[in-house]
Formats: sequence, C-alpha cells, structure tokens
Amino acid sequence: MFKSKRQSTVHETVSGNVNVAVHDHTCFKMSHGVERDAWYIDSAATSHMTHDKSFFKQLDTNAQGQVTVAGGGRLRVKGRGHGELVCIDNNGMPNSADVQDVLFVPDLDTNLLSVKRLIRKGLKVTFDQSGCKIIRNDGSVAATASATHAEDLYKLDKPEAALLTRKSESEECVHI
Repeated sequence: MFKSKRQSTVHETVSGNVNVAVHDHTCFKMSHGVERDAWYIDSAATSHMTHDKSFFKQLDTNAQGQVTVAGGGRLRVKGRGHGELVCIDNNGMPNSADVQDVLFVPDLDTNLLSVKRLIRKGLKVTFDQSGCKIIRNDGSVAATASATHAEDLYKLDKPEAALLTRKSESEECVHI
C-alpha cells in the first residue's frame, strides 16, 4: 500500500450490514522496513485499514469483503469499525483521535490512514520533505507524521508509552 517501484490497482468490496462499495485505488507494493504496529499516512488508499483487532472500540464483523493489493493478491476484510489513536500534535503533545470507518484486515502488513478519508472528514493533509500534518478546520494540527526517507513513507508520530497520561473529558477528541 505504500510508495515503491510497482504500481497496480486495488479494489475494495465490503458487504454485510454496510453498503457494498467498490473503489479503484492506485496502490504501491509494500516494501521491507515497514513497522507492523505503526500507522502510515497513505495517499493511495481509499479506506483506513488495520490488522490489529485490539484497536477497535466497536467492530462490526458482519462487514466482510476483500482488498486486492499490488500484484493481484487479495486480503480478507473481516469487519469495519472505529477506534482511538493517540497522536502527536504540532506542539509535540499527545492528542486523541477517534478514527472512524476503519476496515479490519488481519493479514495486512501494517496500519493505514487514508488521505482521501481524512479529507472527506473535512481535515486538510499537507506534506513536505520532513513530514506530514493533519489539520483541523480551525487551523490547529490534529496529528503529525514523520517522513521515512528510505521508503518515502509518512509514519504517524505517536507518544512513547511511558509518556502517555489519561486526557481529561474536557479535552477535544478529533474524529478522523
């Protein structure tokens, strides 16, 4: 699902309690050096996707289907739901994000945030040589991602586990 040397088309079909959706994606062959538990900003994906079932606060396992990846391989979609990511904002502070409409794809190599989905939610996504920013309508930065120069990927910045503290109920949670 990431930028590399090989390009192909991806078709996503999900059925069950959700509408059947078929999307054409331009997708790139995933390469070595990708961290399995990291989240990557993917400008080619039309859906957020994760292999990690524990990510989900809510998961509809009736949403079944498949995602066709580079080289024609197919991965089974075993659900759709939402969960929470703790990201880093522009000031280096932890920021909670409720990520909605995420496909559960157990055999996926890593986790993907779809630029197209983020934009549909009203967020702005900007890229430069050092990284990526996901920006709210009010101009504040919801999350940042660092460029991984070896593969031209953008990995979501997340706080170290030891630094995480519980956020108060009054703090904003961005929905992406």
